[in-house]
Amino acid sequence: MMKKRAYILLALLALLLLSGCAAQTQKREPVLALQCTHPTSLSTIRPAGDGAVAVCWEDYENLRTTIQLVDTAYDTVRKEVTLEGVWNMKEQSFADHRLALCDRENGMWKFYSPSLTELGTMQADDMEGFFSYEGDTYYYISDHVLCARDVSGGTVRRVPLALELRLLDIMAFDAANSRMVVQFFLSPYGSECGTAILDPATGQLSMLRQERYQAAFNAELVRAHGLQRAVRQRRSLLLCRRRRVSGYRRRPVRRQRRALSDGRVGQLRTVRTG
Repeated sequence: MMKKRAYILLALLALLLLSGCAAQTQKREPVLALQCTHPTSLSTIRPAGDGAVAVCWEDYENLRTTIQLVDTAYDTVRKEVTLEGVWNMKEQSFADHRLALCDRENGMWKFYSPSLTELGTMQADDMEGFFSYEGDTYYYISDHVLCARDVSGGTVRRVPLALELRLLDIMAFDAANSRMVVQFFLSPYGSECGTAILDPATGQLSMLRQERYQAAFNAELVRAHGLQRAVRQRRSLLLCRRRRVSGYRRRPVRRQRRALSDGRVGQLRTVRTG
């Protein structure tokens, strides 16, 4: 008799659990479309802190730029600013979540706080550089040399590197961890390039490769197209290998690689792609 009652109680409990699950089963949308803003397909979106994002898009026909501060939790636009001219928002992070926009035609940088309050401007000859995480230094390449410009004072200095490299361009910059990916010439007599990762604050190199890569930092997973290799440290780095050019000169890079005695040269790992 006791066993029969136990079976009945178990059956009732199972029915209650099933009915409760069925009542809570509802369709949930994985993506919530915001109704407060309607940016263009080429808009730039950057986190602005406090649950908000900054959305920027350019109107090339009317030569205007619109910036919106969107509250994603409440689906509202906190503030909107319209600028005359075409301004591109820099895709990099700052410690205080500030926003940096550049007017390439006139060589001008403009800075905004996370609340879209203008912080100031800076004139620059090179618009392809990156700012430090604190926003007080602007790194760029001039005459194949890495330079650092003081944002407030305007003074420019050369960044001394652990190895003398003739730099071509800055490919990616992880401002929070002070890691910069650059391309450098393998030889003073050719156009073949290698790839290096360096710390612009100290000039130390953490990777030196004779292959030429296209790179981008990613905070989550590495998604590589082509050669699926990457350097994974505190953040992820996407490295896509370009097609090798015939007549590669290996000797100059071998001498440079031996100069690095910390054993970190060529830390390439195969990673999972999503």
